[in-house]
Formats: sequence, C-alpha cells, structure tokens
Amino acid sequence: MNINNPTTFSTPDLTLSTSNSSGTAGALRADDTLLVYDSTVPEAVTSGGSSATGDTATAARRNHQHSLSTITFQTAASVAEMEAASSNTVPVTPGRFLYSPSSAKCYGSVASDGTLQANDLGIDDVTRNSAGDYTVEWDTAFVNANYALSLTGEADHTDIRSAVPATDSVRVLTFNGSGSSTDCGFFVIAYGEI
Repeated sequence: MNINNPTTFSTPDLTLSTSNSSGTAGALRADDTLLVYDSTVPEAVTSGGSSATGDTATAARRNHQHSLSTITFQTAASVAEMEAASSNTVPVTPGRFLYSPSSAKCYGSVASDGTLQANDLGIDDVTRNSAGDYTVEWDTAFVNANYALSLTGEADHTDIRSAVPATDSVRVLTFNGSGSSTDCGFFVIAYGEI
C-alpha cells in the first residue's frame, strides 16, 4: 500500500470507550502496541457493594465494579437458644449441640472392674466402691438431680439400679439373678440440663 500523503506516526494514544469514533491524529502502524490492561490489582468486591462503570483507560481490567448482595454472617446459637430448642433459623456449632435437650450429656461403657471404656462423653471418672457398687462422676454437673438416666447391664441376668443421683455423679448398683451384689459391666446414658 502506498501512502501518498505525508503521515505522522506517534505513540498510540487511543481512548477506550463504549462506542467507535474517528480521531484527528496520525495513522497507526501494524506493529504498534496498544495499552489494554495494566498490572494494577482490581478493586476488591465488598459485601453490599453497588455496580460501577470504570472510568480509566484500563477499566476493563481495573476499576469497574460488580455488585454483590450484602452478606450477613449469622451468629451461632447461644447456650440459652440451644436449651430452649425453639429456633429453626439459628445455626448450631458442634460445641453447642451438647446443650440441646435432645442431646445425651453423658454416656459410656464401664467394665466390671470400674474401668471406663473408650469413646465416652461427659464422664470424668468411675470408682468401684465395692462388689457391684460404682460411682460415676460427670465432667460437668447437671443443673439439678432430676436428669434422665438409662442404665443397662452387660449380662442379661444382671439387675442394675441407681441410688438417688447427685448433680455431679450417680451411684450404680449391680446385682446377680439371686439378688446379691456382683461386679458387672454396664452402659450409662444421661439426659438433662447442664
């Protein structure tokens, strides 16, 4: 291609816009470099931010903004909310689930010698007082002694009972089929307010 008229070449200085228009300066060469983006980090999108059109030459890469709905982070249920067990909208964390009325506060398996087996919850210690007489101590005391207690003996012929429970422990008594005190492993579960 021949250019008959003298042409002035200069550094490209194009305006990026939403429409095309003719300029009045010199011509572009095939190997010119055009500024399209730069290395500036884009603005962060913030919670509740509104959309905005960029206003710089490199807007497509930099200072335009997308909208983002407001993000609300909900506070986890309090102990009181867990105990009330009435909300269907408050999230529950594992550490607070224990305070739900439907959650066992304590459970465990006790061997006939009074040894607490693995995988217990809420049991601090077990003491074998004498043959067939054990004291199970809770990690956290119940609000009162009116908690629900479930005891099951390991052997079918075992009679298992509890003395009047205390807020921080329960005494467990095991008997054989003849009614005599005898050592026997047992399972314990307790429900109530702690």
